[in-house]
Amino acid sequence: MPRQQPEPPRSRSASHGSHWDSRSPACSADSSGYSSPSVLALWTGRARDFFLPGMVVDGIYAAVLTVSVLLGRPAVGCAYAALFGARAWRHDRRLQRVFATATLGWALVYGLRFSVQWLFYRNDEPELLALAKVGLGWPVTAAATILTVRALRTASSIR
Repeated sequence: MPRQQPEPPRSRSASHGSHWDSRSPACSADSSGYSSPSVLALWTGRARDFFLPGMVVDGIYAAVLTVSVLLGRPAVGCAYAALFGARAWRHDRRLQRVFATATLGWALVYGLRFSVQWLFYRNDEPELLALAKVGLGWPVTAAATILTVRALRTASSIR
């Protein structure tokens, strides 16, 4: 009877299910937010298309926030009214300016993200797209949040 060859040793990740193992629940949970962009990039064969859904969302947010100010109902003011039940801001010019400025600040954040990423997308530079996404992500969002909170404090002191 022929002698069987021993199986090669398995790597630690394959035998213990590290988060890189495709069978691991942690891997599937971590990547769930990236499935649609990943599928789009795989389908088109272009790495830059991974960033397209996020760019579209940023562009829509920028447009909606800008339109809310143009219609006289800044989104930040509407959120403030919904959270704190303070609807009198609609009749106070100073508060309207505070909320319009805060809303336009957020529109600027999303417009900047869209514009910078569109430039790199158009030039097919996925590496720079990734850097722009990270650099214009949490750091800019944190700064905009701090400025919005300051605006809300101003609004609270005015009322």
